[in-house]
Amino acid sequence: MIPPLRLEKMRAVYWAMAAFAVVYIALDLNKFYALRYGADMGTFLQTISNMRHGSSWNFGEWRPHLEVHDSWILFALVPFVALVPRGETLIVAQVLVVASAAVPLALFAREIGVSPRSANLLAIAYLLSPSAQGFTYDNFSENVFVPLLAFGAALFVRRRALWPTLLCAELLMGVKEDEILFVAWFAAACYVFWDRRIGAAAFVLAAVNAGAFWG
Repeated sequence: MIPPLRLEKMRAVYWAMAAFAVVYIALDLNKFYALRYGADMGTFLQTISNMRHGSSWNFGEWRPHLEVHDSWILFALVPFVALVPRGETLIVAQVLVVASAAVPLALFAREIGVSPRSANLLAIAYLLSPSAQGFTYDNFSENVFVPLLAFGAALFVRRRALWPTLLCAELLMGVKEDEILFVAWFAAACYVFWDRRIGAAAFVLAAVNAGAFWG
């Protein structure tokens, strides 16, 4: 059995996450104060602010956001926006969420046999990747939750942990409706090649979410 990567052995990853957060929060704030963000920043800020009062209406889409996308995971940001209802809150949130995905990625790498040193390097490489940097140096989007939840789901599937897998899958499908298709495809592959119980349960969960959204 492969020894798991202990969290205390990931100091390099933590330092890389901290550096990533400091650099990109600074860059994003500079971009924000230079008025170089697009309309989505204001749209999501208004959406999340209104969610506090039971509505996802925003003037960018001229309708409730939840009638456009199945993005109920945005409710997770309501307490923070309620506390500080400013664009800076979304900037900090998106950087920290993207950076935090490095942890489950390193743990997953260790689970599949990668050495502790290489697992840490893989997580750091993720932070240096154009995708991670693009997520954080762009308009706010609910898609910033995808790396964290996808890596988390992969980790729990590898460990054959049913309920944590289903939790990650459900949260992932709450990012946007197209993630329902991804979860269904992943569940089918899991059923055929890895764990039938997890694959079947995740596929049923995807079907329920699809019916709720399209119905």
